[in-house]
Amino acid sequence: MLAAVAIAVMVTAALAATIPIGGSIWMLEVDFKVYDITGSAVLDGVSPYDIATDNGFQFIYPPFAALVFIPLALTSLHVGFVLWTFLSVLALEVAAWLAMGLVERESPRRRAKYALSATVIALPSGALVMHFNVGQVTVFLMLLVLVDLTRRPGRFQGVGIGIAAGIKLTPLIFIAYLVLTRRFRAAAVATASFLGTVLVGFVVLPGPSVAWWGGLILAAERTEVTGPSGAFNQSLKGVLGQLPGVLSAPGLWLALAVVVGVAGLTIATWASRRGVEAAGVLACAVTGLLVSPLSWPQHWVWLIPGFAVWMWWARRRGVAHRVGLAALWLTSSAAGVLTYVIVVVSPDLSVANTVLPGSLTTIVLLHAVQLLAAVGFLGALAVVLRRTGRSVAEAATRSG
Repeated sequence: MLAAVAIAVMVTAALAATIPIGGSIWMLEVDFKVYDITGSAVLDGVSPYDIATDNGFQFIYPPFAALVFIPLALTSLHVGFVLWTFLSVLALEVAAWLAMGLVERESPRRRAKYALSATVIALPSGALVMHFNVGQVTVFLMLLVLVDLTRRPGRFQGVGIGIAAGIKLTPLIFIAYLVLTRRFRAAAVATASFLGTVLVGFVVLPGPSVAWWGGLILAAERTEVTGPSGAFNQSLKGVLGQLPGVLSAPGLWLALAVVVGVAGLTIATWASRRGVEAAGVLACAVTGLLVSPLSWPQHWVWLIPGFAVWMWWARRRGVAHRVGLAALWLTSSAAGVLTYVIVVVSPDLSVANTVLPGSLTTIVLLHAVQLLAAVGFLGALAVVLRRTGRSVAEAATRSG
């Protein structure tokens, strides 16, 4: 516990030190500013959808999320950001610990060791560099989902997923996962919890709720980011949208999203039914990131619990897998440093022009690697599950 708090304090202190020079780091606090002014808008009786930050970013989450962000308005921006960062690191560590519980339930201390090690090792990764810089909420949503999926089945399983989806719609994919893995009660509870958040939104914020569910939810101009910044959208739609003529092709992205979504959920369900629940949960999360219209680098924090699980697995599989783990860390760290230099420090890509030749094209290719790696993970998992199933069947035939 003390080690977890110490890590959170060190990360928070390092990030807080950048606040005085925040003017030259354009993305510092950028998401957190949206959450902060959203909470203030609710307290002031203003629709959260009628405001924007000094960077021009608008609130794009469901109305229930605006209510969740009210406490952020009770303190100053920078103090709130520091507290948010501290809690985010703790949430990340707990999320990694919970994920480890899917593969090793009997050793809480050993799980804690892997969780803390994975968190520290992954700190330079692109996902965490961006997440802590902008002050994203994704880590807390991930924690809510993992609390649900790692607990024993019961009457309240599903509540966390429903609340997470009420704050941001992307966790809805886990309701489909619950249905496909035949946890129908949990899926029903998750659905009811999500609908409950919608109802709360209509009761407390009727006007904004009507506006959101009546059309703003589909307002692409509030979420689409074009030009250099748009190159960092690492979803299928984001990467395809940077290719000439692809985004305008009618239905192409949606068709691919449906294919990838069905395939990803099928693989996740397959893993769960084979007893590899950690792989199933991670496959579902990766599928959600691929098919979502927006998946910025800071949204891929699901990689950190996956990293912890891989550390556990690699330790038992031998030297070759440990080398692969080290290669993954080096790649993630390099991408994290590059992301920080190009996106966080230099919004006009002037630095990128000196660091990378043909900057925008190179950046698109760099971030397409994340998408390709995610698709590769799903494909590799499918191959492993197929081989495992074949081995089990052959063993059963021989014993019979």
